[in-house]
Amino acid sequence: MSDTYKNNDLTLEVEEKPDVIEIHFIGRSTDREPGTFLNPIFNELLDKNKKILMNFNKMEYMNSSTITPILKVLDKVKNTTREIKIIYPKDLRWLELTFSALEIFQTDDKRIEIVGA
Repeated sequence: MSDTYKNNDLTLEVEEKPDVIEIHFIGRSTDREPGTFLNPIFNELLDKNKKILMNFNKMEYMNSSTITPILKVLDKVKNTTREIKIIYPKDLRWLELTFSALEIFQTDDKRIEIVGA
């Protein structure tokens, strides 16, 4: 099952597989309050109790406000048995700075992973 969500220049392509939900972030996130768009989507996906894979490889730009909804997801997941993996292109310096700071959420059992690839 696939769904596409669009808000201005940001598109989320969500593909639900039997064991994982993949979210591909595409384009630019420039809203002052992106949580208005992102939080309901994230909450709905978290309710499905599947591993979540957030892929930022097609992200062109993301303002600092965009990290807040992602932090909220990581915070919700950290004290559960849920699994989440974030993949970002390590060669983009601005994304590397943002996501390397999220590595504090990583768990030794790799239940939460932040991966620059």
